[in-house]
Amino acid sequence: MNTSCPACGSIELKTKINKVALPAIYGESVQYEERIDCCSICGECGDFAGENDSRIEEALASSKKQMVNSILDDLNKCGVKMTYLERARSPI
Repeated sequence: MNTSCPACGSIELKTKINKVALPAIYGESVQYEERIDCCSICGECGDFAGENDSRIEEALASSKKQMVNSILDDLNKCGVKMTYLERARSPI
């Protein structure tokens, strides 16, 4: 896919990848690689390829999966079994 500047249509772009930390709800912050394209002609900068949203979603999904596994492991170490949790669940 050829990425071009949305402002002037130029394909003369410089791409930088920055490591960015995102706060995660139940865990430590997660990092993703943010793509920034800058047009050499007009100076416009941004995610011209539209990749950053999916990179953020992947990083947060990975963090969520890690935290769920960590919570379940910690509960198991404390002697709390899944059957206890199923019985304690209140009906909706």
